[in-house]
Amino acid sequence: MKSKSKEEQILAEIRRRVIEFESKNQEEEDVESLRLAHVEALDEMSSLNKEDILRLSYQVRREFELKEAKKKKIILAFVSIAIIISAIVIINVVQKQIAFSKQIIETFDNNQLGWAFFDDLSYERRIENGNYVIQTTQDNWCYWDGVDLNLPSHFAVELTSVWERGEKKGEYGIGLYQDNSNMISFSLYPDGEISHAKSINDKWVVDNTWTGQVGNKAGLENVQRVEIEDSYQFKYFLNGKFVRADTFAGLRLTKVGLRACGSQTVNFKSLKVINMNTNQVILYDDFDTSDKYNWSLEKVMQKESRIENGGYIFRNNTKDFCNWAALPQSYPIKSGADIDIILKMRHINGLTDGFGLMLWQDDSNHYTFEYQNNGKARYNIYENSTYTYVGDFKSTNIISNENSPSVIQKIEIRGSAVKYFVNN
Repeated sequence: MKSKSKEEQILAEIRRRVIEFESKNQEEEDVESLRLAHVEALDEMSSLNKEDILRLSYQVRREFELKEAKKKKIILAFVSIAIIISAIVIINVVQKQIAFSKQIIETFDNNQLGWAFFDDLSYERRIENGNYVIQTTQDNWCYWDGVDLNLPSHFAVELTSVWERGEKKGEYGIGLYQDNSNMISFSLYPDGEISHAKSINDKWVVDNTWTGQVGNKAGLENVQRVEIEDSYQFKYFLNGKFVRADTFAGLRLTKVGLRACGSQTVNFKSLKVINMNTNQVILYDDFDTSDKYNWSLEKVMQKESRIENGGYIFRNNTKDFCNWAALPQSYPIKSGADIDIILKMRHINGLTDGFGLMLWQDDSNHYTFEYQNNGKARYNIYENSTYTYVGDFKSTNIISNENSPSVIQKIEIRGSAVKYFVNN
């Protein structure tokens, strides 16, 4: 007898599974008619819709292909938490492993199970211990802050600062601005070198044209002073010594500030602006605990996590990039095990994207069960560093935000069958 082709075997298995589903609710004559139908007819003859049948078809076909290719079956190693973009708080995780009578309950009152914590800073501007601190971590990128002022025709800016740590060639110092695209900077480097640059319409038309090691080195205080006259002539002093005089036509200055570039931490100790026509101090800030001039203080993270108020809080600020946290100890899901994994979670703020549970073998092989704060949910399969299945989002009509009840995500494993629930 001629053996069945692969397509015939796949079709037979699809028929068998649909019949098995229908046998619970259909009479025997309906079951017999389904046995003779092809995939195209199953859509009309069963309570399954076309999407369900296609999903079954994909599942059976995938099983046959994996068997033929002799691929390794994924053995799920442990439960972890996968987060995309949104910040969430996880209230507890319950993993009940009926197969060997072991129960794990995590309420996040402490970190006795050893969850990983992240503190991957992008940049931070803060007032601390009498300093305006700019801490940066990204190469070839500058961060600045300024105060809008009605500047006279002749004025001086004095900035006192101490370089704390970071790159040896990261610049920092005074920034004078017309707007975000037009500015002039007077910078120091940790080794005591100085520079001057000018940007017009986001292009550096003068770019660090001169240097000289005249400043105090890392850890020591430096006082920069720039005198501007007739809106385009300047004199530059460092620690009371004259350094350079030059002109900078093309800018109408409206803001005085400070800046730091690259990867470093700089403590700015005081900033003063003086009207040289009258000797009146227009602005003075020694950065005590009060914020006199509404500086743009903020902390921006790539990803951040912590345990707080009975929750594991995960914040991700990198768009289109997934971060996850896992326990250091693995909890193997054995073949044939009956396991419930329950996660209580809440979206705090951020863009709408997926977060939730992850069943993990390694970085290249895992299942993710996504939920979005708008109520949509799906699951994905990642094998050998490729998504072999990406599910369609289905609406649960369960919205999550900081003021709403926790959303309960449940993964039910019974042998080789897996079910995914949101609030039951």
